[in-house]
Amino acid sequence: MKNTVRIVDKGETFHFKQFAIHQSSQVMKVGTDAVLLGAWAHHPAPTQILDIGTGCGVIGLMLAQRYPHARVTGIDIEQASIELAQKNFSNSPFKDRMTGVLSPLQAFKKEGGLYDLIVSNPPFFTGGAITDQGGRDIMRHTIKLSHNELLRSVRTLLSASGAFAVVLPLLEGLRLIELAGMYNLHADQQVLVRSLADKKVERLLIRFRPEPGKLEEKELVIQNSTASHDYTPEYISLTRAFYLNMPND
Repeated sequence: MKNTVRIVDKGETFHFKQFAIHQSSQVMKVGTDAVLLGAWAHHPAPTQILDIGTGCGVIGLMLAQRYPHARVTGIDIEQASIELAQKNFSNSPFKDRMTGVLSPLQAFKKEGGLYDLIVSNPPFFTGGAITDQGGRDIMRHTIKLSHNELLRSVRTLLSASGAFAVVLPLLEGLRLIELAGMYNLHADQQVLVRSLADKKVERLLIRFRPEPGKLEEKELVIQNSTASHDYTPEYISLTRAFYLNMPND
């Protein structure tokens, strides 16, 4: 997230409290958006969780930690991502409950029941050209997964009592909320995320449900100041179970 200080490792492995993420230059690395979504996305008692565009697997692993009775499936269209995610799953304490699947979402079909919780840190560039930076831009562009395709697929995979959670930039998030109604998905919770209190809202965390309801809106500020690790109590509370060496640990 722009202007957000991230807690990062200096090496190729990002260590959390209960698991580690091996990283690669070919796959999107651990970032604030993914950690926010993994820490916030929620359902009362999910038994089946789907992580769309799993990348290195960090969101799926966070959810496996949070929900010890859930099976987690991470899907991705990139071979490098699935290989890396599967490696991270296999090295975790949750390996018996985690699976990586190489598949485009549009072709993915679940055997058996539907998912109680679906999460995605989806592509969000909806226009313009893909630059020479290559892989990172392609990962963040909707050319391979439009938001219409995302919502259509989620609606077919989500249980009647399920929840779908995403993180997106503000404008893209507001557009997704409008678009979701066409697929009978209704936003019931959203969190407006600011890196600092005096900054503009930069991200939206949104939860959708199949049944319409009143939208609950909250705000989250990540840091009190630009000083390293000067995090707000709300952000510390949200992420303390995952990050190493958080204040007040």
